[in-house]
Parts: sequence; C-alpha cells; structure tokens
Amino acid sequence: MNYNQIHHLISELPGAQRIAEGLNDHRDHRHTPASCLVRMARPRLAKAGLMKALPKHDTQAELDLYPLLASESN
Repeated sequence: MNYNQIHHLISELPGAQRIAEGLNDHRDHRHTPASCLVRMARPRLAKAGLMKALPKHDTQAELDLYPLLASESN
C-alpha cells in the first residue's frame, strides 16, 4: 500500500498523517519518530491489517524514540 491508500483508510483516525508517514518510513527502513510510533502501535495496526504481526512486542521502539525526539529539539 502506498501513502495515499493508507491515508485514505485511516483518514478519520486521530494522528492519521503521522501514522501514514510512520508506516511508509518503517517500510522504507527509515529511523524516524513516526516509524517508532507505528512500531509501538504495531499490535493494533496489525489487527487492522496495516502491518504484519510479530510474535513479540517491540520494546525497543520506545527507547529508540526518545533520542530521535531529543535530536529534533536541538
């Protein structure tokens, strides 16, 4: 699915633009705050059919997010 298709599917959800960005960033192996957020939300996004499910929760996503946010604020 491309950005426009994803955005259309989730357009009524809060944070839809950031979710769509994160899904695309994650797919393209970009390490961004948005990709970390979708990694954190992966169980719900997998249930919605927007990501593949993993057997285990990605606990590293939160730890990866904080340094990225800190570098953006500098």
